[in-house]
Amino acid sequence: MWGPKWREEWFKRMDHTPAYIETWLKHQNRDSFWKHGSICEDFSEIECAVFAVGGWADPYSNAIPRMLEGLNCPRKGLIGPWAHEYPMRALPGPQIGFLQECLRWWDYWLKEKDTGIMNEPMLRTWIHESGKPGGVQKERSGSWIGENDWPSNNMTSVHFFLYQNGMSAKAQSDTKKMIHHSPLDASAETGVWFPMGIDGDFPEDQRIADGQSLCFDMEPQTEPAEILGHPQLKLEISVNQPLALVAARLCDVSPQGDSLLVSWGLFNLCHHRSHENPEPLIPNQKIQVEFPLRACAHRLLPGHRWRLSLSTSCFPHAWPSPKLVELQVHPGNNTFLTLPVREKNDSQTPRFEPAESSIPLDNIILDQARRNRVVSRDASNGKTVLEDQNHSGRVLFQDSGLEMEDKASDRLEITKDHPLSMITECHRTASIGRGDWQTRIETKSTMTSDEMNFYLENHLEAYENDHVV
Repeated sequence: MWGPKWREEWFKRMDHTPAYIETWLKHQNRDSFWKHGSICEDFSEIECAVFAVGGWADPYSNAIPRMLEGLNCPRKGLIGPWAHEYPMRALPGPQIGFLQECLRWWDYWLKEKDTGIMNEPMLRTWIHESGKPGGVQKERSGSWIGENDWPSNNMTSVHFFLYQNGMSAKAQSDTKKMIHHSPLDASAETGVWFPMGIDGDFPEDQRIADGQSLCFDMEPQTEPAEILGHPQLKLEISVNQPLALVAARLCDVSPQGDSLLVSWGLFNLCHHRSHENPEPLIPNQKIQVEFPLRACAHRLLPGHRWRLSLSTSCFPHAWPSPKLVELQVHPGNNTFLTLPVREKNDSQTPRFEPAESSIPLDNIILDQARRNRVVSRDASNGKTVLEDQNHSGRVLFQDSGLEMEDKASDRLEITKDHPLSMITECHRTASIGRGDWQTRIETKSTMTSDEMNFYLENHLEAYENDHVV
């Protein structure tokens, strides 16, 4: 809340808030800038009790299994199917009585009430089941499960070796290398990196991306198979360029051919020895890389099969390598996917109270919220364009007369076989006002590159009653 000095503070914030992307691009290795905010540098520094909560559709949930494993303080984890929202209202559902869980936690640790919260499993999580992919997800099929410890004794790490005709739990005699290079727009259907749960956020059917990738399929399951945690990928590979990346997607493929994204990961191959000291690759020299995919919880149903897909690009989530990359995968004992296989155990089935929230403030919708997210490919010029327009709507809060509105528009474009054609353009508008007092900020940011540099342009204009200030 601000009084008469609101305008002075507004200008101060605009003058002193940097364009964060400029700072981040100056720190492209794991240096002190990133370590400062990483609790994994010294888990022992945290002594207070920790209740880590997240959703599988939210990339921040990656940290929860690592925290449960690394911390020594009292700790509990809760992961639902949700995007980046509070669990009592987040999508996809089901939602839970999150406020009641918070009260149980705070009453125990601050008031010494025996609420039973510390008798719950260390990790309570929703495990997805095989289902239909789609950019709109209101509810995910599955069930709640619990693990008393983490890492759990109920888990087994199982290796699946990659070879020309698929994946197998047994090492194969086939050692013929596989050669692949992906189109630059591979993976355009993987959804939003940081979803809030609105329509269009979630991954579409991955069949297009699978067709653009090097794929390894298992045989269909005859019994349900569960995984929980971080899949891990180890590869013996070589590439023809000094700068390259590899993207991996783990999908649940139905008997009808639907390809549901379960987990995915990216790895800058220049980091194969160290995140602190990346180095250019020696073209065509074999290297071994190992990296985790995003943590997940998934139950593969009978008749479905696992598919691992590898690509040399990941539009729009990764900036392309400056030159087209050819990937060579060398089968053998150093090329396999490790899945964290869970033994089905229904003895720990969490229960939650129904979702509750406070009564919303009385408001009038002046302009409806809307979202459009479109991927288009132009055969005449080879351009792929992703356009994402998200308008929060305009809302009037009746008790205060305050009006609020947010708009976001992103456009990402790349041309076939021209990695340096990549351009990202982002527009944002934030408005807040009351009656004849109205303020608005508009920003425009673009990013391009050549072989050596990124180029950024950031513009900000502030308005008061439609006049630039």
